[in-house]
Amino acid sequence: DKDYIDFRINNLGGNTSIIQDKVLELKSANKKEQSFHIFIKRAVLGLKNEVIESKMDKACQSPSLSRISADILSIPATGNCNALKVEGKMLEMSYAFLEYLHKPQMSPPSFLSCDYKLHCLNSAKYIIEENFVEPPTIKSLSRRIGINSNQLKIGFKHMFGTTIRQYVIHLRLQHAQHLILNTQLPFGIISNKVGYTNHGHFSKLYKGKYGLSPLNERRCRGSLEK
Repeated sequence: DKDYIDFRINNLGGNTSIIQDKVLELKSANKKEQSFHIFIKRAVLGLKNEVIESKMDKACQSPSLSRISADILSIPATGNCNALKVEGKMLEMSYAFLEYLHKPQMSPPSFLSCDYKLHCLNSAKYIIEENFVEPPTIKSLSRRIGINSNQLKIGFKHMFGTTIRQYVIHLRLQHAQHLILNTQLPFGIISNKVGYTNHGHFSKLYKGKYGLSPLNERRCRGSLEK
């Protein structure tokens, strides 16, 4: 139906990708694929079709859409608790998608035309992923990768759609969720393991991201297993 946008979000190749489907195929040929479809009526968006098509072609480059999509695909498709989590994440996805479509495209900073600077920023991302429990300061990280602090902060936000601080939080909470769901470690120990000494602050951040406190997350998983 040409009145609707239809696109699939999947996890093929180990990465979350966003693909606009020209023909609807509800059953994937790849048995390992985890995916979901989103249907949005074009008239609701209030945008010209050429703008929509241009944006859709680049949707997979949006860090916020990819992050939320990965969160949705990580939720097991069983149980009432998980159904509520998916529903909440889908609302977040809908808001982020509408924001993405209506947001003017920004020209990249001029220094990002340099392959060396792009390499430096990718190196920064790798270093943060390897050291998110005790991440380096902006100053020490910029010295380590070879660009100044200002270019590091601006370039990182433009390339990856998030600040360094928010990316660290994302990595910490992602690892915390893995420990909560796959171990019986006390929450205080988990909090310390991902870099938070203030357990109340950790719990608040966790609930803000996943919609459940660490305790309720584990209780929900326990009830599903029973």
